[in-house]
Formats: sequence, C-alpha cells, structure tokens
Amino acid sequence: MARKPVETIVEALITQIQAGRYGPGDMVPSEAKLAEEYGLSVSTARDALRRLTFMGWLVGEQGRGLFVRRYVREPVRLDHGAAEGPVEVAAVAPPATLADVLGDDLVVRRRQLGAVVRDAFYPRWVVEQVPQLGNTLPLRARDVTVMGLTGAGLLVDKGRSRLRVVSRLPEPEESRLLGLPPGTAVQEHAVILRDEDGRVLVVRVTLAAGDRHMLELELP
Repeated sequence: MARKPVETIVEALITQIQAGRYGPGDMVPSEAKLAEEYGLSVSTARDALRRLTFMGWLVGEQGRGLFVRRYVREPVRLDHGAAEGPVEVAAVAPPATLADVLGDDLVVRRRQLGAVVRDAFYPRWVVEQVPQLGNTLPLRARDVTVMGLTGAGLLVDKGRSRLRVVSRLPEPEESRLLGLPPGTAVQEHAVILRDEDGRVLVVRVTLAAGDRHMLELELP
C-alpha cells in the first residue's frame, strides 16, 4: 500500500528528532517550509504537524510555533497525608477505572488540587461513621488516623491493601485541572485500603501528568 503524503513528513520529522537534529525545546520548521521542502501542500504539512502534536512529539507555544516536546519527570508522592489547603468535597460516581473496587453507588470524594490532583474516595457507609470526612475543612491528621480515633473500628489491614497504576488519556476536566497539552496521557495511581474483613475504606488516587511525573518505588 502506498504511503500517504502526510506520513512522509511525520516519519521524516520523527527520524530527525530521534537523530538529534531537533532536540528538546527546538523549534521545528513551519508549515510553509515543510511544504516547500517535501513538495507537498501546506494543508498536508499542517496535518502532519497536528498529528505529531497529538502523538506527543511536539508542543505549541502561542504566537511562536511548534517545538520538540521536553520531558522532565519528577517522582510522584503517593502518601496523601493531611490536607494543608482547601478541600473540595462532593458525592460522585466512582471513576470507571475503580468501578470494580468501589461499585456503582455514589461515593464521597475529597479533592486537593496542585501540581497533581489528589482524590480520596470513601464509601458512604464510612462517611456515616466518620462524619469529619464529609466536611470541607482540612483534616487535622491523616484520614486513617481519624478513622481509628472515632471508635468505629475502621482500621486498615495493610496485607489487604493494593496499589493500582493505570496510564490513560485524560478526561477534558482532568486536562484542564492539570494544564495538559494535547496528546498527553495521565498516570492514575490508586492506593486501595481495606479493613480486616476486606471492605474498602478508602481509595486514594493521585492523578499526574504523564510528561512531568514518574512512579518510583523502593523495593524491599
């Protein structure tokens, strides 16, 4: 099958980036220059640059042009700790990636915004026993500490707890909250905490931009 004209430019630019002709942060040629260089239409060159942007090779800067994407990743901290800033509290449907853990019923989400999005999802029965989790005020201690101090007997069994990592494309709202360029995946790190009976007490989710963060674990 004959190669499409747009693929000529896409493959050529990828090869040049991999070879170092265009390094991270370098500007790539404009649509007009690419069209002239490869003897193709400007619309074909525009389509090629659009594809490279959505593939994650390029990033645009308003009024300047397109540049080779620079990836600088920082480790993600999974321990939510006690909230220090504003907390958003809402009753929401469980995320699709956690429906098998949290079920179909509404859960209470406590959200902290920053360089990453930190969500803690609590089953409604947990919040009924620990009303502090439903308040918008920051907790004075970690949530599991608050649970243990209530006398409700909600203690985490570490042997039943799990970490789940998912890479996926973001929802529009997630792209807005994290300020993601087009073509950027997110890393969803979910720490699932259960009690000794296997009931889910909380699922702590850290949502991070895939081009800025990495997961680094210390092996025992």
